[in-house]
Amino acid sequence: MLTEAWTSRFFKHEDRAARDFVLKLPDAWWSRSYEYGWAASFVEAEDIVLDAASGISHPFKFHLAASAKTVYACDIDSRITDDQAILDDVTREFGPQEAARLPEGILQKIHRAEADLTSLPYEDAFFDKIFCISVMEHLDVSVQKRAWEQFGRTLKPEGHVIMTFDYPTVEIGILETLAELAGFEYAGPVDSEMPAGALFDDRWGRLYCYRAIFRKKKPPST
Repeated sequence: MLTEAWTSRFFKHEDRAARDFVLKLPDAWWSRSYEYGWAASFVEAEDIVLDAASGISHPFKFHLAASAKTVYACDIDSRITDDQAILDDVTREFGPQEAARLPEGILQKIHRAEADLTSLPYEDAFFDKIFCISVMEHLDVSVQKRAWEQFGRTLKPEGHVIMTFDYPTVEIGILETLAELAGFEYAGPVDSEMPAGALFDDRWGRLYCYRAIFRKKKPPST
């Protein structure tokens, strides 16, 4: 039976927030503690996973390294392959005390690559799950489309994309169409209505945060 976590919907203030998520998250990261807390519930010990457009200091990849069998992370920023650059960025974003909390050897557990989401350097049908946290709002629709095609290529049959994004920067209907064109369907229930108590931030115009989990469709039987 699917748990509530499998419902694609807007985040709400009442949802669980993981404010200490490997590192203590800055207050300015208004939605990330909710996004990480939700996305982390899908990581399983035998998974081969990708943190797509992982960021440099962002700690979700560190959580994956401690939780999944094999972890890949890619980002368009070349610093992703440089251990010291990552540690420097963690220190800059979180402070030296937090940087010192990183488990020893954690970076060596992550296979890292400088890569654009439109051209992922991985084999076909390779990943069990792809995590894409607060990325789509930074991409125009044509780039989103090509990223979905790459997700479809590199995921195993019936593999999952676990993603979050800002709304209305990303239009949910367009995202659904792009996912469908790439061979995906929602993996659980969907509730696209704006709820009472929806999580939002007003610093850059009112933004809400949406979570969605998609499954790669089974290929048609021959």
